[in-house]
Amino acid sequence: MHKPLVFLTFLFGLGIVLARHFDLSGLGLFLSAGTALVVAAIAYFAARKSGRLLIPALFVLLGMAVTGLTVERAVTPLAAWENRAVVLAGAVVRDADVRPNRVAYVLEVREARTGDEKLNPGGRVLISHYEPDAVYGYGDLLEVRGVLTSPRSPGNPGDFDYRAYLERQGIALLLTVRGPGVVEKIGLDRGNPFIYQALAVKERLGAGLDEALAPAQAALVRGITMGVRGGIEPATREAFTATGVVHILSVSGLHVGFLVGFTLLFTRLSRLNPTWTVVLVLVVLAFYAVMVGFKPSVIRASVMALLLLVAHRLGRLRDWPTALAVAALVILLGNPLVLYDPGFQLSFAATWGILYLGPLLVRGLDRLAERPGTRWNTACSWFLAVPLAAQLGTLPLIAYYYNLVSPVALLANLVAVSLVALIFILGLFTAVLGAFAPVAAWLTAPATGALVDVFLALVRFFAGLPGAYFYVATPSLLLVGSWYLACYGVGFFVNPASWRERLAGLHAGLAEPGRRVLGPVLVAACLVIAFLLWPRGPGVPQGLEVHFLDVGQGDCAVLQTGVGGTVVIDAGGWRGELDGEPGVGEKVVLPYLRRHGIRQIDLLVLTHPHEDHSGGARALRTGLEIKRVVVAPPGGMEEPSPGYLAMLEEFSAAGVPVNDVWAGDRIQVDSQVTLRVLSPSYPLLAGTRSDLNNNSLVLRLDYKGRSFLFAGDIEQEAQARLVLQEDLQVDVLKVPHHGSGAFVPDFFRAARPGIAVIPAGHQNRFGHPHPTTIEILRGLGAEIYRTDLDGAVIIRTDGHHLEIETGREREVLDPAA
Repeated sequence: MHKPLVFLTFLFGLGIVLARHFDLSGLGLFLSAGTALVVAAIAYFAARKSGRLLIPALFVLLGMAVTGLTVERAVTPLAAWENRAVVLAGAVVRDADVRPNRVAYVLEVREARTGDEKLNPGGRVLISHYEPDAVYGYGDLLEVRGVLTSPRSPGNPGDFDYRAYLERQGIALLLTVRGPGVVEKIGLDRGNPFIYQALAVKERLGAGLDEALAPAQAALVRGITMGVRGGIEPATREAFTATGVVHILSVSGLHVGFLVGFTLLFTRLSRLNPTWTVVLVLVVLAFYAVMVGFKPSVIRASVMALLLLVAHRLGRLRDWPTALAVAALVILLGNPLVLYDPGFQLSFAATWGILYLGPLLVRGLDRLAERPGTRWNTACSWFLAVPLAAQLGTLPLIAYYYNLVSPVALLANLVAVSLVALIFILGLFTAVLGAFAPVAAWLTAPATGALVDVFLALVRFFAGLPGAYFYVATPSLLLVGSWYLACYGVGFFVNPASWRERLAGLHAGLAEPGRRVLGPVLVAACLVIAFLLWPRGPGVPQGLEVHFLDVGQGDCAVLQTGVGGTVVIDAGGWRGELDGEPGVGEKVVLPYLRRHGIRQIDLLVLTHPHEDHSGGARALRTGLEIKRVVVAPPGGMEEPSPGYLAMLEEFSAAGVPVNDVWAGDRIQVDSQVTLRVLSPSYPLLAGTRSDLNNNSLVLRLDYKGRSFLFAGDIEQEAQARLVLQEDLQVDVLKVPHHGSGAFVPDFFRAARPGIAVIPAGHQNRFGHPHPTTIEILRGLGAEIYRTDLDGAVIIRTDGHHLEIETGREREVLDPAA
């Protein structure tokens, strides 16, 4: 059956993708493409072939034009004031995102001042207020004082792209403030009255839940009913993610289905006529979509529900592919950049899985149950098929974006759906009663709280099962596409009648053989591609790979050898991480290793106890298997922190050998790689500016004809000692102490590196790297790479040639860089 809207939506999406490769002047292109589309549509309905040929091309152009216009809307003259202190006045255009230690607002800027300059710029700025003295809402007019910054592109390949995430919301600038008095309310502008009322109801319902339930229960019910996840504990979110039920906290099509079902039940009991039923469903879904923030999954489910209801009312066939395409087109016309949003992709992939694979699975399950004495019906098949089809539809995308596979997801979803339906309905009743009749909230609150506790216990039980989830390397896009092609090809086997129709355009004598041959060939080809392309992790590179990660103001290098060995030299660290606070180990280093399929670290080297080098190690211990840890020997006049010593005890208690090494020791990683320890030597340096820095481990790696020197944080005293004792000349130097000015020029002259890598944080408070360090390295002819500018620096070598890749293109042409 020909489905033109599906094809046209595909072409519109193709235009969005192509727009990334063209410099568009959005408005002009949009107007010209729109005019041409109207002309072509007239020609089409006049049955002119030229019109029919023009429409596909015009839909591609329309996708490109709308994308260009959307990108232009995010541009604001305020960008010229980046890194300057400003005073902004504007309106809050979304409900506040409230977290335990901060609140975030999207501010539509109406006036901006810096010094004697003044602008009426428009555009949106994300305000992050830490330690706030008040929380404001949609329509409030605020005045905010702070320094404007712009979000950076990700430094490490595969990291979350915060800049693109904000761009999809029309936000180009950030302003972060702390404490009372920096954000003040100066008025009220209710803006869109429908949105204002919907968000006011949402706020009141949230307060009703807080009134009726315990804090943890209220936070979870807010997530299930309204998609608000700010108050949910991180451990709970991780359990939901691991068991494949995190969509329950995101307001997905499941929630819209509950709402539509409840509304239809109400209209049936009220004996409302079909027309008014559709109108009521439209109003309820529109109000709910505004409450939860126009999430793609909600818009998709709402549009499809309305189309199917209208089709039923008109006695038309329920054409789910067209309904799905219309839903996608509606969302993409509103914001074409949402095409790149994982939530959008997962929502449509799950829906496609349910609607395409679901009937195929039901047919297969029904056939398996066709045995005498088997008590089975199609309803049981659907009960199993729906979550299984959704899992099959989303599996490659979850692996691609989150590197996660959850074998218990099917079982967890089977158990969860019935409980969530009850929690959703009871939770809404409890919110209403808590908001408008707190005394009566006891009617539903105890049952709601008990269901939430049972649900949480079940999720934690599934998450705690052996093999409940595991991490995989990021699959290639070709492999992801092969998976969907293979799933599509299953229809050749299970639904032959449908495919005979699809092949009806072929020669009559070829249709049936084509069906018999094409299906097996398609699936077999996809399986072969999957076998060839599935990443086995970078455990088997062709030679040696050294990844200097962008961990902010800290150090972390990952070495991968040609026979599968993995060495991590330092693990970065943020303030408080050694004391158990979340930080770079959990948020940057561990995800990076998982994306590369690394499940085991053969050797973890902590060059010295400072937190910016060792803080992330605790997350690596809990997330991966570590075979051995080597550390700098204790001594000197500067003591390691209690958090560092406690972490080493945790390694030992977990059965991981922890050894200190000295100059002259050799560390055998595998048959190809040996690390030589050049420093510290006995006696340890004492009484220097930083004994811990100067007694850092310094390691040399020689791989065939190429050499690397990892110099920790050594300063003048240790550098001078090394110059006298060792031959330091190397191809690649990890510059000591983030390129600080505490260096001996002879150290760099002795090393004379062809490549110098400086790990440093963006605009760090220490002024690293120091201009004199850059100057002397450049004078020696070194090619300088900096993680603050270049992001991750990845060096590959076969022992002869060096290949260098960086995580980002340099954004600032620093004259000292």
